[in-house]
Amino acid sequence: YDFGQEGDSDLAFRWRSAVGELLTRDITLKNITLDLDLNHLDRAAVADYVQSIRESYEDNGEGRPTAADSAAKIQAIATRVGEKLLKNSPELIVSKLAFEMGGGFFDGDAHLALNGDGLENIQQLSDPRALNKRLTNLANIRFDKNMAAALTAIGLEKQMTAAGMDVSQLPKE
Repeated sequence: YDFGQEGDSDLAFRWRSAVGELLTRDITLKNITLDLDLNHLDRAAVADYVQSIRESYEDNGEGRPTAADSAAKIQAIATRVGEKLLKNSPELIVSKLAFEMGGGFFDGDAHLALNGDGLENIQQLSDPRALNKRLTNLANIRFDKNMAAALTAIGLEKQMTAAGMDVSQLPKE
């Protein structure tokens, strides 16, 4: 990953990663690639976030804060800093998300941007219509028949389990 400067007051974050294999209890993903960029990040807001998080974990003379106290502080920090970040019209670009599973492949890219011009209060975005007017998104995904079958099987198994069915006796196919 890398942080770079964008103009006088903005930062850009770049992440490039590749993993050969990721195993979970039920799923194996192979040849995973994730490349993404976060652009138009207000430098002062990022610095405020880092400093505030650091301070939230410091001993203020009353002993170490409890998990609940820390969570409440972090939520307040995220709301305050998030508002500053959103006003700067950030964008997320996923230039590549790819993996293999069940003998199939998935490949995609996406772009998500929020127009923060004139945003007075982050609470404005709790209205889905207001949020929708400010969002621009585009996603392209490609997958083959084997991936569709693997994803369908996972979904069906989860639904059957949620319905109380014993899926342990079912064939893996």
